[in-house]
Amino acid sequence: MCHFTHDGIDYQCAADWPDPQSFSALEALASDGWPWVGQPKWFLQLKNFEQDLRINQGSHYLLLRVYQQQQLCLILPIRTSDNGRSFNALSNYYSPEFAPLYPIAPAYKQSVKRDNPSPTAATHWPLVMKAMSLLWPDWRQLRLWPLTSITAAQIQQYSPTTVNALTTHFGTNWRATAQSSAHYWQQRQSQLVNTIRRKRKKLVQQGGDIQIHRQLTPELVAAYWQVYQHSWKQPEPSQHFINWLLEFSSENGQLRLGLLRINGVPVAFQFWLVQQQQAAIVKLAQDQAFDSLSPGTVLMAAMIDEVMDQDGVTSIDFLTGNDDYKAQWMDHNLPLLQLELFNCQSVHGKLRFALKMLHQQLKQLIQKWHGQEMFVASRSRQRQRPPRQRHD
Repeated sequence: MCHFTHDGIDYQCAADWPDPQSFSALEALASDGWPWVGQPKWFLQLKNFEQDLRINQGSHYLLLRVYQQQQLCLILPIRTSDNGRSFNALSNYYSPEFAPLYPIAPAYKQSVKRDNPSPTAATHWPLVMKAMSLLWPDWRQLRLWPLTSITAAQIQQYSPTTVNALTTHFGTNWRATAQSSAHYWQQRQSQLVNTIRRKRKKLVQQGGDIQIHRQLTPELVAAYWQVYQHSWKQPEPSQHFINWLLEFSSENGQLRLGLLRINGVPVAFQFWLVQQQQAAIVKLAQDQAFDSLSPGTVLMAAMIDEVMDQDGVTSIDFLTGNDDYKAQWMDHNLPLLQLELFNCQSVHGKLRFALKMLHQQLKQLIQKWHGQEMFVASRSRQRQRPPRQRHD
C-alpha cells in the first residue's frame, strides 16, 4: 500500500486484481446505483470474457484503488500489457460508458465538502493521477473509452498540468426523455405511430402475442438465442457474457425481457434494463423470416409503454451505435469519445503525445484536402455538362 497527500488529506493506494475473497469484500461495498456497470462484478465479467476468448492477450488486469482512513474511495478498472507504461480502460463493445466505481465509504464522504457529498470529477480524478504517478512513476499513457463529452471535458479540466490530453470520436449514444408514455408518443412522428398501429393489428390477426418478463427462465434464454440466431445480428463471440447479464439483471430486479411470438413461435425479443426511472436497451433482434410483419417495431412500442407506465421510467437510453432507425424512436444523440491522457513528466509520455498530436493534425489536413478535391471535381463536372435546351 502506497501513501500520498492531496489537499491536506492522507490517502493510500494499491493496484492489483484481488483474490476471490477480497473481491467479494469489494462487491459488498459497491454502489447499487445506475448504471449497472458501476459494480465490480461487471468488470470481473469483462475480464473473464476477454480471457476466455483470448482477447487482448498478454494484458495484466488491475483495479486501481484509493483509500482514505482505510475506507475505499474509488476503484478504476484498467489493463496494461507493457508493465505499467500504458493503460487502457477495462471496457469493450459491451460498455455503454466507462467510469470509476464509487464504493459506499462513509469516511470518504465525510472528507468531501459537506455541501457536495457525492464524488465528482474535481475530487476523484486528481486522486487517480496522484495514485498512478506514485505506483508507476514512468507511466506514459492512459486511454479511456467510451466517454460522454461532458465526462471527457471534466477529466481534462481536473487533471494536473503535467498531463496532456487528446480526444477522438468513438461512437454515438441515442436517448429519449418523457414524463409518461402518452408524452413520449406525442413527440413521435405520425408515420411511426400509424405504422405501429397498422402492424400491431396485422400481427394480432396472424396470432401474434407479446409477453414482457421480469424473471429469467431456461425457456426464455432458449427463445432469446433462437431468435438471435435467425436475425440479422452478427453471431456473439460467446453466449456466456449475455447469459450472465440476463441472470444478473433478473436477480437484481432490473430485467425487462420482451418476447413476441406468432402462434407460439418466438420471432422477436428485446432485452432492456430498468433502474431509477431509467431504461437501457441492451439487445434486440427479430427473425428475418418475419420482417414483413415488423414484429420488432411492435414489440418496441410495447416495451416503451411497459417501462413508462409500470416502472415510471422517464429516460430511455439506446446505449452505443448510430443505426439509422434509432432516430425515429429517440429525441437526441450524444457523441461518445475516446480520451487519451499523456504523462508529460515522462520523456516517453511527452514523445507519445507529440507523435499522436502530429498524427491527428496530418489526418485533419488530409481530410480537408480530400474534401477540397471532391468539391473541385464536382464543380468541374458541372461545368462540363452541356447546357439544357429550352423548348418554348
